[in-house]
Amino acid sequence: MTRSPSPARLVAVLGHEGSGKTTLVRALGGPSTASGVVLLEGRAALPLADGVVFVLSSAQGMDPTLPLRWEEAADAGLPRVLCVTQLDLPRADFDESVAVLQRVLGEGVHPLALPVLDDDEQVTGVLRLLDLQLLVDGTVRDAEPEHVGLVEGLHDDLLEALLSGSSDDAVFDAWLGGEVPATDVLRRELAEGVAGGTLHPVLPVTASGVGGDALLDLLLASVPAAGEVLAAPVHDVGGAVVELSPDPDGPLAARVSGGLVRVLSGTLHDGAAVSVDGVVSALALRDLDGTPLSTCPPGRVARADALPDGLLSSPDRPLTD
Repeated sequence: MTRSPSPARLVAVLGHEGSGKTTLVRALGGPSTASGVVLLEGRAALPLADGVVFVLSSAQGMDPTLPLRWEEAADAGLPRVLCVTQLDLPRADFDESVAVLQRVLGEGVHPLALPVLDDDEQVTGVLRLLDLQLLVDGTVRDAEPEHVGLVEGLHDDLLEALLSGSSDDAVFDAWLGGEVPATDVLRRELAEGVAGGTLHPVLPVTASGVGGDALLDLLLASVPAAGEVLAAPVHDVGGAVVELSPDPDGPLAARVSGGLVRVLSGTLHDGAAVSVDGVVSALALRDLDGTPLSTCPPGRVARADALPDGLLSSPDRPLTD
């Protein structure tokens, strides 16, 4: 699918070693995808992100740290999406993976698409449960009646989860009366549910990218654009509150975590002196792919490996939390 570039969505990709995180990022065209979703691997990215994809290997099973990271993301108010990978390996079972996630993570976890297998048990597409459409080999068509019959229960469960929590009384009342809303309305309700933390869809994605478009579309719809997210207030050396906004000419402020830096206000310049919680360093700025970077505006993430974790500001205008 070809997409027009959109404002960046910063998304952390979390999962245990060997779960397929790096393969997933590569399959989606990351870390900076053509669609505008920026995929940041590892727990260090969590403080910098506005949404999270949790990766579960269907073949390897549950990561024991997933519930803890799940709660960290919930406490931060981040939209959470689940991705099941490595479906081509022995013992992989998407349905069982979803059942485990539902048992461990609880309410709100629902499959959004199911893998479609060919005669050789390879995933060639997905069946979208929201609109009962098949996406196979780059084409979209209605699911066959026999497929619809097999997944009708999952479809109904998903719609109930979406619409029972709808803030639109007219949509909710129509659904109670037996009317199925239009697909665009369902997509809106889905995005609002994910953004609001009441719904956590599960999607299959293969190493070759099958299912990737559905995941990227969901992230674009439910994760806010980084340049529109207001940072928490900070303080100057006198203790006065400084309200930050994503203004490239505003006071310099950025978050540093695990060698990554996200600019909240102002503009970072390669080679400039910066202060991170009082420690002054010369900034060596690189893009996520490792290439040199001259500037970094608000809403963008770059690499700055030599910096300690903390709040970055200008040495002549230091800021603290």
